[in-house]
Amino acid sequence: MKRTVFTLCTANELPSAGVLFQSLKKHEPDSDRVLILVERNWPTERREALEQALACKVLQPATMDIPEFTRLAFQYDACELKAAIKPHAVRALFRQGHESVLFLDPQSKIFGSLQAAWDALPPAGMLLMPFATEPLPFGDGILSSDTIARRGQFNFGCVGFSGGPRVKSFLEWWTQALDRHASYHPQAYFYGDQFHGQMACSFLDDAHVWRHTGFHGGSWNAATLKLERTTGDWTTRDGALSLFQFHSGDAAEQRVAPSANVDASMAIAPALAELFADYASDYSDCSTALAEFTGEYSYAHYEDGKAIDGMERLVFLSLHAAEQRQYANPFSPDTRKRLGTYTQVDDAAWSPSGLLWQLWQSRKQREELETQHRIATDVADANLQAEVERYRLLDDQYRERENDVKILRQDIRSLQADVKSVQKAYEDSRQYIDMLQGSTSYKLGRLLTSPLRFARESIVPAGRRGIAVLRHFREYGRVNGWGAALRAAVSIMGREGLKGVARRGHIPAASTADSTTRASRRKPTTLLPHTESVDIIVCVHNALDDVRNCLAAVLRNTAPPYQLILVDDGSKPETRDFVKEFADSQGVPLIRNEEAKGYTLAANQGLRTTSGDFVILLNSDTIVTPGWLERMLRCFRENPKVGAAGPLSNTASWQSVPRIFDDSGDWNDNPLPEGVSIDDMAAQVAMLSACQYPRVGFLNGFCYMIRRETMDEVGIFDEETFGRGFGEEDDFSLRARAAGWELAVVDDTYVFHAQSRSYSSERRLKLTKLAGEALSKKHGDPLILEGVHLTRQNPVLAAARARLMHCWALQDVRRTAMEQYEGKRVLLAMAGSDLHPANPSFALARTLTEMGVDARIALLKSDAISLDRLAPQLDVPVEFLENWPMLSQVLQYSDGVFLDAGAAAIVPRAMPELADHAAPIINLSTVSLPPHYDARLYTPINRKGSAPLNLLIMVDGTDASYVQLAIDAIKALRGSNSDDTAPRVIAGNAPAALINSCDQLGVPWADLEKISAEMLADAFDAAQLFLNLDSGPAARSASVQAMACGVAVVAPREANAGQAIIDNETGLLIDTVDSAVGIESLRRLIKDAALRQRLQESSLAVAPKYAPEHAAAQALSVLFASAP
Repeated sequence: MKRTVFTLCTANELPSAGVLFQSLKKHEPDSDRVLILVERNWPTERREALEQALACKVLQPATMDIPEFTRLAFQYDACELKAAIKPHAVRALFRQGHESVLFLDPQSKIFGSLQAAWDALPPAGMLLMPFATEPLPFGDGILSSDTIARRGQFNFGCVGFSGGPRVKSFLEWWTQALDRHASYHPQAYFYGDQFHGQMACSFLDDAHVWRHTGFHGGSWNAATLKLERTTGDWTTRDGALSLFQFHSGDAAEQRVAPSANVDASMAIAPALAELFADYASDYSDCSTALAEFTGEYSYAHYEDGKAIDGMERLVFLSLHAAEQRQYANPFSPDTRKRLGTYTQVDDAAWSPSGLLWQLWQSRKQREELETQHRIATDVADANLQAEVERYRLLDDQYRERENDVKILRQDIRSLQADVKSVQKAYEDSRQYIDMLQGSTSYKLGRLLTSPLRFARESIVPAGRRGIAVLRHFREYGRVNGWGAALRAAVSIMGREGLKGVARRGHIPAASTADSTTRASRRKPTTLLPHTESVDIIVCVHNALDDVRNCLAAVLRNTAPPYQLILVDDGSKPETRDFVKEFADSQGVPLIRNEEAKGYTLAANQGLRTTSGDFVILLNSDTIVTPGWLERMLRCFRENPKVGAAGPLSNTASWQSVPRIFDDSGDWNDNPLPEGVSIDDMAAQVAMLSACQYPRVGFLNGFCYMIRRETMDEVGIFDEETFGRGFGEEDDFSLRARAAGWELAVVDDTYVFHAQSRSYSSERRLKLTKLAGEALSKKHGDPLILEGVHLTRQNPVLAAARARLMHCWALQDVRRTAMEQYEGKRVLLAMAGSDLHPANPSFALARTLTEMGVDARIALLKSDAISLDRLAPQLDVPVEFLENWPMLSQVLQYSDGVFLDAGAAAIVPRAMPELADHAAPIINLSTVSLPPHYDARLYTPINRKGSAPLNLLIMVDGTDASYVQLAIDAIKALRGSNSDDTAPRVIAGNAPAALINSCDQLGVPWADLEKISAEMLADAFDAAQLFLNLDSGPAARSASVQAMACGVAVVAPREANAGQAIIDNETGLLIDTVDSAVGIESLRRLIKDAALRQRLQESSLAVAPKYAPEHAAAQALSVLFASAP
């Protein structure tokens, strides 16, 4: 006789089925094993792979001829569906030639041969397994009269059938019954298939009850069996353990531990717990082995991915069969909408679940209304408290401003004294120079050196050299005093002559730029409550949900004074009524057009009613964020030439962040990551912004802010040319720029744009094309293309997008570091040689403080003067020491110590007892930290010029080969590309040969240890190309500092280990053995504009990956991993 054991399971139950089939393979090797996988059809290859893994045959319902299976899969959940198709499965197996069939729940495991079950199965009958074979005590466990009544007397988790006419007749009747009655819902008194299944005793002559030696229904009958383990096998009071059903599927039962299901005084409790532990181990092994096959239940969702609600299943089940058949595909999202119509009493008259559905919906609506009321109350209270706090802050700020005024007056007096000192020093210098020029030695020396002086002046303009000298000594005098500056000049002249004085005048490239044409690197002023009057116009045309969100955000996130003006451009009644009610309740002016006139005319209606200092046209599908108006106004306040401005957004053409285009080349919607709110994104934009307000040629009209003087000069929108919409703000932008006004993007402000579609894509494309033609005809293509170039090729916006691409990863790094190291006390020891602007350790220290670490810098007092140049980087406390042995006094308050490269060479020798200190101490130069940089300082603020190309060369003067390569490059480029390239040099420990070469060829140079961090950042910003020939500790960071400023980087191949440069992708790598090869690579980059632009763009995109958070987290990990 052909015997078959089968089970039904879903993909997430496969580990349980794995345990069952392992035990069947061991104890029932001669029986066929079949798994019926209740999931949407799998590919043949995947199903065959599962068959191999389980050593069984795998079938799916779609191949078993189950009538209307899709309907059953929708109206029942997974547990109910398996019960409903169980008789179908038995009939299908009979049709395939299987003669005797035994079903086991997938949560079962057999411990021996099932021969007793096959023997007990009648030839043409049914095998039933009772829940209990002896009276069971009632107690506090899961067993109760209600449970017994609902389950019936037989456990259909183990049931057998053999073929015969009456068995087949019963199975057919059973399938029809379960077509509508397999529900496990609490309102259904009997569980699933129990009620109809137990009728088999009445229908069949041969229905045999099998009192087996196993546990079923969880551990219900545990008290009636004596379970123990002997020589590795399990036995019961009646013989060897045959099978165990590890849970019955009841959620309450599964929550009860095995030992709680039996009397604690019985010896069986420990054995039962051990059996469960063995099963848990087997389950874990199978879960790992079958991980590639397990997954979520595929019939739990509509085709659009949304979950099917249990109430929706009940409503569908309650429909008449004829009406159910109208749903060709119940899993279509349309089903959800159609089921929502069964909420009326008339529909409920013949649909049993209709009234229940209606009650549930009304209860849900009531809860939503109560929640809205509670939220509105909380918001009102919060707004009131915020107003009180705001007025308190205003009062505090007024007092602070009075104090600031006093301080400024003191500064003015101090500056006036400085001016007098400068004037006196100048007079002293003039007198000294007159004395020198009148001496006999000077006149004789001038006569002898006149040929050399003539050659020098032919190469380097004297005016520029003289200005540079004055600038150098002015800076020296500011730091050290004007008397010291004069004494230093005399001393240098005595040692080195006037040549030595002139040499001090060489400055980096950025300092020689025309200050009138370049933006300054500055921090924004404090964000204060505004006093300017602002009119905010919102034009509305339907899209009620967007309008609600927009107006609620304006009220929530906009501080007065401001005037909101609404223009309803022919909205439908639902939106019209809401807007009118809002305007009445808030006292807001409302303009209503009964028929839509189009955005341009509606906007002009609003503009004509305004009188404020500033006007904002705000789309009705936007959501403004906290502080948005103050930030926008700060841009206008600090830049009087800005006539119009707009913020960043998720979808606003060139103002979009973090991406502009999607994969198809269309504008990107930039959906927010899961769990990130609009306010979260706005906070990231503000925190990471350089606040440079980049100038552009066009602004997106979704949030368009205009200065009153600009509108008075330029006028309002051109509704005659652009009355149909599209192009009106571009036309205004062109007219404003033509009138001398600038357009700016407020790069620290974020306004969400829902981008609701009032027009179809075809209609939108047509209107866009017509607007483009009208713009071209009115302004001409050259002016338009110039504006597009200014907007598109904008390094400040590109850098902002790059930073925001990585902001959430950096936030995770900061959060993880804070969880592990917040409160730790860390000391960073730095020597004088570490105090140069390219050193990223200052950014590292500041980042540590932002991570909650108490980070401090230890420095000798004798090196303190050098900090003046590095002030922008010093945002952490500094411990000044008389000498390095005094470091021991500070160490007792530190949990760990970092030694910077210079300090690592000095401190251990000066303080031998350092090695015995309990706190961990590491040398930063020996730790493989990723290259990093100060992301706040190194960022582009200006556009790259076209010609000549600025080439910045940084060279380590102690490396002779790099110095020679720098000299060869300067000579070669000055000789062949004198008009195309303007090289500039920054050198550490500059040798005389390099200085002389620069002087002879008129190449500006600067001492790395004499310039400030801001000057280095400006030098990078002014450069298009950077040749990094620095071999010192900060060489790797210099490359990413330049990349963060949008510079194409060239570096030696042999020094690129661990750097960010990928050859021909993020920079160029050159061989320095043969200088001619390296110089040829430079020439290639100078001539190939497309390659240069690609490298510059990729540099900006890659640089944020090397923000200091990664290095700080890794340094902390290494430091405290080495702790004893």
